[in-house]
Amino acid sequence: GEILCVIGESGSGKSVLSAAIMGDYAKGLRHTEGVIDFLGDDICTLDEERLRQLRGNRIAMI
Repeated sequence: GEILCVIGESGSGKSVLSAAIMGDYAKGLRHTEGVIDFLGDDICTLDEERLRQLRGNRIAMI
């Protein structure tokens, strides 16, 4: 496995970035352009079922 640590000041967007990487956007937010690539899959184009399979098994936020 691999661990990625995101460090920054309070309010710098660490939680928003982490949620976006996991495909978990806050209500009212949506992806408009670009790619979030995770092991060859574009997180932004995956359906909810595939995201559920990745979360907890391959990717997690603590």
